[in-house]
Amino acid sequence: MEKKKEPVTVIHQHYVYRFSLPNILGNVPELGKEFLSELVRAIGMVAVTDPQCVYVPDDGNEGITGSINLATSHIAFHVFDHMSKTEKHAGVRGSTVMMDVYSCKDFDPMVPVKVFSAVFGQNRIRIIYVTPIPR
Repeated sequence: MEKKKEPVTVIHQHYVYRFSLPNILGNVPELGKEFLSELVRAIGMVAVTDPQCVYVPDDGNEGITGSINLATSHIAFHVFDHMSKTEKHAGVRGSTVMMDVYSCKDFDPMVPVKVFSAVFGQNRIRIIYVTPIPR
């Protein structure tokens, strides 16, 4: 007799992140894929696609962009190798990271930043905001 699966308790956690890095990451899409895979494991989700990550070379919009689809969830991020004029005037240097994490499972909202820091070797991340999206 087959054991009946328990229904999944859906939490609906959705966070938008913006943080800066002290240097420019450059053309490193393989690290982007590694980051996505590690983050899926860290928050206990199930990937339904392989991680995707590419380098966008467009002038003024250079950087890696990546995403992964999860079972009823998703993770997407963009790294802009060059700060905006506003950020430069504020004394921020390096790259800007924008990230969107939606999960049906409960997770510590600082885990994505910690995993990003570990995979990309960034020990001086400056968090600009971590915003929960209302349910």
